[in-house]
Amino acid sequence: MTTWEITTTSDKSLIDLCYKAQKDRGLIGGRVGGTQVIKVSDQIAVNIVHVPKVYRHVVSNTDDRIGYLFMEYIPGQNLEKMSTSKQTRTLHRE
Repeated sequence: MTTWEITTTSDKSLIDLCYKAQKDRGLIGGRVGGTQVIKVSDQIAVNIVHVPKVYRHVVSNTDDRIGYLFMEYIPGQNLEKMSTSKQTRTLHRE
């Protein structure tokens, strides 16, 4: 799959591609049950994350067009407070 095909491929086909790639190649980063990274081609990797439920989004009418995203709160570790060394151990690169 090339980069330009990603924009036109159906959501279901992309999800199926991820399941197949994970089965065939395994994870290249992250962990099962958490954030996962799967290599789907020589040029493309997919970061799989839990997506919170979005309740509403609002965009200001000012020139800066600031967006506000009202979404489900997911408890867990604050990524801004993680040390750099801990972050680099989260995902492993080939």
